[in-house]
Amino acid sequence: MSKYTTEVRFICESKSGLENSSGADNVDEVIAGAWNKIFTSKAPFFDESYRSVLCQKILKHYYLREICCETVGIWKLWMNERLETIMPYYNQLYESELIKFEPLNDVNLTRKHDRTVDGTEERNGETSDTANGTREITYNGTKNTTNNGTREVTGTNDTKETVTSDTTTSTESNETKRDLYSDTPQGAITGLENENYLTNARKITDNVTSSGSEDTGTTRNIDNDYTENDTTNNTENTTTNNTENMTTNDTKTGTNKVTGTSNTTEDYLETLIGKQGSGTYSKMLMEFRDTFLNIDMMVIDEFKDLFFGLW
Repeated sequence: MSKYTTEVRFICESKSGLENSSGADNVDEVIAGAWNKIFTSKAPFFDESYRSVLCQKILKHYYLREICCETVGIWKLWMNERLETIMPYYNQLYESELIKFEPLNDVNLTRKHDRTVDGTEERNGETSDTANGTREITYNGTKNTTNNGTREVTGTNDTKETVTSDTTTSTESNETKRDLYSDTPQGAITGLENENYLTNARKITDNVTSSGSEDTGTTRNIDNDYTENDTTNNTENTTTNNTENMTTNDTKTGTNKVTGTSNTTEDYLETLIGKQGSGTYSKMLMEFRDTFLNIDMMVIDEFKDLFFGLW
């Protein structure tokens, strides 16, 4: 029985259209027909379908409690005002509770890589190769050969013939070679002949001297006497002058062009799910249990000061 004001059950029975009190077996039916006549506020809910569920839980929790207001109208005003005040906060709690995750996995990583590279390369080049060379080779040589010989033969009637031969040979040769070369001549051939601006110069002198002497004595007896004298003088002089000039001009010119196109595509998806940290599974499970919230009960407790604490 109500002593100070009225109980919630009487308000719900009245809003449901009942003329007499209903038993405990019909509480849910009574609240279902009355909740939307008590909570008339349009306070936003995270899920509109959950509005009736939560409002009926509030009324059922305080079903046998007396309202702490003079009139039912004031109590309805306070109930709707409280609902509008607290729901923005509790909507966020409800939404976070809807987030589902695996409590025993501490890593859930997905990497997606898409890369496309289109490239065009063009190279133009010109080559020019020029080679200029001058080479002069001069050979100057002198060769002197001298042969001097004397022969005397004396004969008598006693068939005795004496022949004496004295031959002396002397050969002397002087040969000088010059090799003059300029890689990048500063002037004409005159510069080479004057031995100016030479890249390479060689002078080679060969001296060759040879001499020989031969003495021959022969005695022969013949029936007559005679004397024969033979003298030979032979001198050979040879002079060689040889000059070789060679000039080379070589020029090469070329043009090259290279054009290329490259297409590169990289596409891969990497997913990493599981346990990677050093914590144990039991510790992770305990931490997960600490996050459990009874959000409905938290909302219900927000209305307890709108009812008397005596019942």
